[in-house]
Amino acid sequence: MAEADPPADRERLCEQRDFLLASLDDLDAEYAAGDLDKRDYDELRDGYVGRAAEVLRALAALDAAGEADAGPPATSRRRGWVWLAGAAAFVAVAAGLLVASLADRGQGTLTGGDAPGSELDRCRQLMGKGVDAEVSCFDEVLASRPDDVEAITYQGWALARGGKPKAAAQRYERAIGLDATYPDVYAFRAILAKNERRFDDAQADLDRLDELGAPEGIQSTIDQMGLRTELAEARLTTASKDCWADLKPALDAVNTVVSQESDREQARDAVGKLVAALDCTDRAIAADPTDADALIMRGLGLGVLDETSVRAGVASLDQALAVRPDDPSALLLRSALHARLGDNDLAVADLDALKDRRVSPLFDVVDRVEIRKSVTAGS
Repeated sequence: MAEADPPADRERLCEQRDFLLASLDDLDAEYAAGDLDKRDYDELRDGYVGRAAEVLRALAALDAAGEADAGPPATSRRRGWVWLAGAAAFVAVAAGLLVASLADRGQGTLTGGDAPGSELDRCRQLMGKGVDAEVSCFDEVLASRPDDVEAITYQGWALARGGKPKAAAQRYERAIGLDATYPDVYAFRAILAKNERRFDDAQADLDRLDELGAPEGIQSTIDQMGLRTELAEARLTTASKDCWADLKPALDAVNTVVSQESDREQARDAVGKLVAALDCTDRAIAADPTDADALIMRGLGLGVLDETSVRAGVASLDQALAVRPDDPSALLLRSALHARLGDNDLAVADLDALKDRRVSPLFDVVDRVEIRKSVTAGS
């Protein structure tokens, strides 16, 4: 038998991935144009999502086994001060990946539950074959096991995808009433709250997910969906949202200049964008000196400039922490600025105060471990 050709396998899988992502885009466009009703749209999209999830798992397996080329080497970057673009490549299939991660019980990597081939596994496998079939399948399970938290939770997810958010919410509340430590339900309820623009409720569910120490498979898939970033942006003040719309592309432009060979015109353009973004934060702070997010953005933007600007950035972060004491994002960024100025003791103090708390995905642009290493070596 001829040996498999991993590069060829990877190329084939990448082609399938690209086709499925394009198909999802086309499907969304047809639905938005009114060419598909919701039932047909949900069933077709679930099918594409399920297939895409399988392709992505196959690609991940190739990489994990060391059988595939990891791709071109990453562009050389100045450590710590390059904007880390966080957009996930596969947002369109993230909902399917979440289900795949949460429901993949057989490998023992997540929260437990029924093994493959069980009744619950059979119901979960119906995703993509119609929401009604899923709901009916879970009804059969619940007829004999009415307090099965997993079945109640996943039936709620099926109902949510079927356009029945109230029924889904009822399932989630019942699941939490039976077992408030079951993490999957908080992931699904956060998605439901986000879709209903109840952003504070969604964030509370993600915070609860963190408190439970939910498995990495759940957390990473939530991050792949961009849910944390979407919530962080949604919860900004109106003024801060406008500034963030200016600051993010400005930092992307700075990242390009720093990490690649750029001409003077590109550098001038990047600086111009950054100055415009900083002007926006100044206006937002003048209108509301307690806008902690605008203060943090100002600190982040100033932190990539000269020493005088870095010191002004520290002052801005000081103000943010006066408004929102112990804010993780402000502490992390201030630690990085202290380190850049050579104030190692202050940098360590901020890291110690930060501990292992989660930083807003908007501002999580420096590596706390690398900062600690650099200041320890400097000391």
